[in-house]
Amino acid sequence: MPFYDAFGADERTALAADPFSGLGEIVGSGGRHDLPADPAWMSRRGGRSRSPGHDRRRYRMSDPVVCLPYAGAGAGFFRTWQEVAPTGVDLLPVQLPGREERTDEPPHRDVRSAVEAMLRGTALRNAAAGRRPVAVFGHSLGAVLAFELARAVEERTEITMSHVFVSGSPAPARGRAARSADLDTGEFLARVEELAGYRHPAFDVAEFRELLLPTLRADVAMHESYKPVSPHPIDAPITCLRGVEDTLVSREDAMAWAEATSGSFTYAELPGGHMYLTEDPEAVMGVIASTLDSSCG
Repeated sequence: MPFYDAFGADERTALAADPFSGLGEIVGSGGRHDLPADPAWMSRRGGRSRSPGHDRRRYRMSDPVVCLPYAGAGAGFFRTWQEVAPTGVDLLPVQLPGREERTDEPPHRDVRSAVEAMLRGTALRNAAAGRRPVAVFGHSLGAVLAFELARAVEERTEITMSHVFVSGSPAPARGRAARSADLDTGEFLARVEELAGYRHPAFDVAEFRELLLPTLRADVAMHESYKPVSPHPIDAPITCLRGVEDTLVSREDAMAWAEATSGSFTYAELPGGHMYLTEDPEAVMGVIASTLDSSCG
């Protein structure tokens, strides 16, 4: 039986367009969560607390936001974000090699090489085309890629990095203790299922598993082997987002991102676990849009 026949018509269409959508992450939780009754909260260093919530207001034209996905995901993950983004917010997803239309290209296995490629990539060039400042967002693996990309932009280009949004990741100096990338296939998939909270049906089909695993392994290796390029903070302000129920990244490790910037720092918690952003992209967009709107004024 052809491997796509293992899925329903809707699933086949989605998987063909973006085989990494919905996979969750080896270092994340892709399952559903019971949301807490208490509202999410945000705290600013030197500022007041506020709730991010949903925000569909029309914003002034903000800085473009370069978006970096979590391990195993591609630019297609951000399609829903583009659909719900408030007017005035311009999202520019980065397509890393090894996924979607770049499936035939070998994936990066270290953060430095990924950043070098992104400096030459179309997303950053498009973002800076109008000589406007640029913001960047990344979740988990994407967070460390966003941070190191911001550093490289500040140190090696004339582009102004206006804001860095990091999500679902301990601060660079905290690192990751777990090592999963080199496990054999069975153990690796068991680790995916353990941390994601479910088993994606694609992994039960040999042909599809062979297609997905190399990039997922490479992404995990890149995240687990990451060391900060420099001990010095970046200049751009940082907003750190975290799911209030995240059991993989503690509040303490997330708030340590304050040490990674010489600018302002904001910490926000939203309902959900490690993969909270898969459940409510509008809440994330509300934080990004209101932050950039404030910085424009």
